Amino acid sequence: MGPKEPSHRVCSRSCLNFVGLAAFGGSVSLSKPLRPVAGSATINVRQRRPVRPPALGTSQASVALEPHHQGRQMRVGRGPAPRPLDLVVRRGERVGRITRRHPLERRVGGAIDRRHTPGVMAMALFARSAPPARGYCMSMIEYDSPASFRGQLQRGRGAAVHRASTVPGAADAVYECVITDTRWDRQFDQRDSYLAGLIARLDLPLAPIQQHLLTYDGEDAEPVELALQVLALLLMVGRLDAAAVLRGYAIDGPHWSMALEAIGDSGAMKLPAVWDGLADDIIANRDDAQLAQAIWCDTEPWTTFAQSQPRVRRIVDELKASRSPGPARRDTRPEIVAIDNEDLIGLVAAGGSGRRRALEELGRRGDRIVFDFAEDPGLRNAAGWLPGVQQALHHLGPDALPRARTWIGSGDDTLVAFGECVVAEVGDRGDAPVLLAALHRTVAAGEWCAAEVPARGLGRLGIREAASELVAAWEGTVHSLAREAFLDGLRGCAPHEAEAVVVEGLDDCEPMVQQRACEAAPDTAAVRSRLRELTADPLAPEVHEAANTKLQVLALSPGASHLRSTT
Repeated sequence: MGPKEPSHRVCSRSCLNFVGLAAFGGSVSLSKPLRPVAGSATINVRQRRPVRPPALGTSQASVALEPHHQGRQMRVGRGPAPRPLDLVVRRGERVGRITRRHPLERRVGGAIDRRHTPGVMAMALFARSAPPARGYCMSMIEYDSPASFRGQLQRGRGAAVHRASTVPGAADAVYECVITDTRWDRQFDQRDSYLAGLIARLDLPLAPIQQHLLTYDGEDAEPVELALQVLALLLMVGRLDAAAVLRGYAIDGPHWSMALEAIGDSGAMKLPAVWDGLADDIIANRDDAQLAQAIWCDTEPWTTFAQSQPRVRRIVDELKASRSPGPARRDTRPEIVAIDNEDLIGLVAAGGSGRRRALEELGRRGDRIVFDFAEDPGLRNAAGWLPGVQQALHHLGPDALPRARTWIGSGDDTLVAFGECVVAEVGDRGDAPVLLAALHRTVAAGEWCAAEVPARGLGRLGIREAASELVAAWEGTVHSLAREAFLDGLRGCAPHEAEAVVVEGLDDCEPMVQQRACEAAPDTAAVRSRLRELTADPLAPEVHEAANTKLQVLALSPGASHLRSTT
């Protein structure tokens, strides 16, 4: 087992004592740098009903709010998943992440259903004795060296899958990752399918996971969530011994509703060993208050329970009736298009909800006043960002380059971020030193989300000198979702060096990484075999199409007949 590295947990450039409110209704664009603002608010994104703020003590925690993917819109509703906002909390010597959580990718009968829950993301002051509000998680993880099996497993890398059958102690390491949940970002980093696949491949018994479920009696459901998700997915690959464990916890476990979520999300409802009589057992053991606290309208298994259980149907109807109707959604694009530039400028100056749309429309029209707005600190929000500018700069394209290049050396973190995004997207090879420096800075600091911008820019430009840094980022990042950007960058910078990373990516924990790896996979017998497995893997429904498409392409390649004869 290799030496441990310092935990990559703090990736914000600044650490704040107070962070203000950011609401997620419709869409919000946020990014670095962060500015302190006064005030505090409750945290509630995943919960269906408000939660009480944590009790305040005599001391305040120092907190940094880090927006992921600078300037990208975070949308509520169906569509591409938003990136999370993380709170990095310092309490004395301890450092941890508190991550906004809500279900995003729910596997229902093999399909992917993205559900984004509206809510409020805000900062709360945490006392030493006060736990985070429900719906958040704090990871206090020390990650092993990325060269070690354990470090690779913690990061969800394909390299660990390739080594698992030969490494002593692999079983214990897999159990540890299931029980402790080593995800850096629990909202978006995925591990359930990855760990379920390893347990199935190694034919590991479930007793350690069951023991964890039986012995954990804390109030927070977070420590059992991943274990329950893994059990539910194991049923999809024929591990029927998981049914008794999962069903038993759903009936009698302290966090029974989390088990029901896992059953509803995974498709385990289809299995008689799990489903038959489950509704009767659940309802018999719970009073109306407990059911009302657990029921999440319009999701499984409650939707199906409501068809046969009058109590559930009544509670669901009451919850729906109590909902406050949200504001009617309407497309404001036609209205913005009809406004002349002078009035759009007035909307930007006035602030409010129209500012972002007005800025974006000015950029679409090629109005360079966008540059002046970007440079005006008085227009920025509490996070130090000006929503709409990055979209406007995207529309301006190469016309934004001269000004963006001056921003990079300005010393203003917001302008630096704007400038780096522009040169990454439309810059030329003369901008390579800036992007190389940005990649080195962000990787060295463990700012994995920010590192995605220069990684993709360097790949677009094909800067060969970035290859070693991108490989290091691929191997070392503890934010597994960032590997997609690092793989894209490496494929553009050094296609030959990328081949080994691509092959590893076929077994990555992240479906998007697996999809990218399918697209770029080299034509070898081993790769074709793995692609055929992926086309029918019940744990990877998101990858079926990409694997099928690649196999069809390879079948038409000149060496196809030879490879078929050797497989």
